[in-house]
Amino acid sequence: VTGVQTCALPISLRGKVKLEKSLFSVSVEYFYQPSIKDSKDYIVYGTTKLTIFPNKPLNFIAQQTMNYRSIGDFKMIQNTTFGIGYKFIKKFEK
Repeated sequence: VTGVQTCALPISLRGKVKLEKSLFSVSVEYFYQPSIKDSKDYIVYGTTKLTIFPNKPLNFIAQQTMNYRSIGDFKMIQNTTFGIGYKFIKKFEK
């Protein structure tokens, strides 16, 4: 912990893009939150997700999460995960 404090706006800007095809889907979502006191102090947070075979019950997922802080000792933290997803599909009939 660096002890850095920010007076951020309660409003952040968000950008989101999603592309879906039969073999893959990509979604990208990022937030930007500026400081009230200093324009050089801001936070950017985002997630990028790639899914292979999104329409199938079994799919493969790669996801990256990024957290950038313009001030402080640790400017950027990134996390990349890989996984397998399974959709449980149950049809309810009367």
